[in-house]
Amino acid sequence: MDNLKYTHKIKKDNIIGKLEIYNDFLKINTSQTNRKIEYNFIKSVFLSEINKKDFEIELKNNEIIHLVILDSINTFDETYVFLKENIAYDKKENFKTIELPENPQNSVNNINPNIVEKIPGDIETQNQSNEIDNLPLIINASSTINKNLLYTLSNETFIKQELNSVNNINITTDGEFGIYKEYISINNFYFELNLPYSMLKSIDVKNIMGKLIIINLKNGSHFFINPKNIDNNQLNKIEYILNHYITPMYNQVPMNKKSVLVAIILHLLLVGLGYTYLNKWGKFLIVLIVEIFCALTSWLVIPAIIGLILWLYALIDCITMVGKYNNGEQY
Repeated sequence: MDNLKYTHKIKKDNIIGKLEIYNDFLKINTSQTNRKIEYNFIKSVFLSEINKKDFEIELKNNEIIHLVILDSINTFDETYVFLKENIAYDKKENFKTIELPENPQNSVNNINPNIVEKIPGDIETQNQSNEIDNLPLIINASSTINKNLLYTLSNETFIKQELNSVNNINITTDGEFGIYKEYISINNFYFELNLPYSMLKSIDVKNIMGKLIIINLKNGSHFFINPKNIDNNQLNKIEYILNHYITPMYNQVPMNKKSVLVAIILHLLLVGLGYTYLNKWGKFLIVLIVEIFCALTSWLVIPAIIGLILWLYALIDCITMVGKYNNGEQY
């Protein structure tokens, strides 16, 4: 039986729990999660170098498990090295050795028996590989960011100047925009902001009236980067690198799936209530208000028909949205 090697206090989905590391697998235990994951099912792991707290596990089915390490800084380093080594060992299965030809008249001397070749479908072009390997990439850029957001991201922000003297809520200033393998960085006169990729949701690159990069965070906020003196090829390179490192919020199969039956029961109890099960409160309120209006005017034929159609639509829509949620699709 595998022996327990490391134990760490963690937080998952704002619920405190425990992460246990064994020789061949790990366990995540909270009041809502009790999960065992073998290392041969893990694709990669990532620990933020900025705060040593954000830890992500990417599984081979593309599921992303985000944990927050609650132990003191650097206590997780040894565990992280252990996990990286075990996962790297497992990746040997994804390579095959080129065997020497049986025909001795072939150029045997020109073939290195130690050459390894990646399996089909896992090969990147040389240009793309070079773009990733040549990081960090630092460019001159003007950045626009909400002043309050800097205080919200306090663990990732180093304030250089007193921001109370800045009249505008949105600070726009020239500086540097850096892309690293672990995080992105904004460095200017007022502050230095270093954001790990685990905090980024997506990017939008605009090149119509001028070059603009919009960084969208998973907490719903965003900021703008205006690159200086770069051409379209460089802008495309930046877009490719950022998309390479940013994990999409969707196409991730959730650990805790929703129940279609629960959504139906909620809808039967109160029209549109199934939307709240999916955190779609706006849809719920709209459907409820329209249904109340139709009920109050049900003596008219048209509102009664509209109310019935809306009731059926909301039921089918809730069922469809539960399916999309469980499949990791946008809903």
